[in-house]
Amino acid sequence: MHWTTLYIKGRSGFKPLVLVKLKGVILHGSSQPDQDVLMVWTKGGKTLRSLKLLIGADVIFRFRLQFFTDLNGHLETKAVKDNHPLSTREMEMLRKMREATKRPRRHSVAQLAQA
Repeated sequence: MHWTTLYIKGRSGFKPLVLVKLKGVILHGSSQPDQDVLMVWTKGGKTLRSLKLLIGADVIFRFRLQFFTDLNGHLETKAVKDNHPLSTREMEMLRKMREATKRPRRHSVAQLAQA
């Protein structure tokens, strides 16, 4: 039987959910509690798309899951993220978004006063 190694990376807390969703389809490889990567083995007939369908879009987007067929893919994305901090424009955009979320919404205050 042919097994394929798959690395799944995501935000903290994704591992238990993914393992439950893929129960019976994968063989759990290894994961460290303090790391954001889960290694699993899949049977040869399973495609990445079929695994993503089993996991579900809500889990994939909530935990920002990324899928790699080799560890180098994960390491490359980690290196790019570590070596390329955000640009000045990106930092300014983040600052504006944070400020916007801190301000109270005027229309919701007016709606409360009318109620």
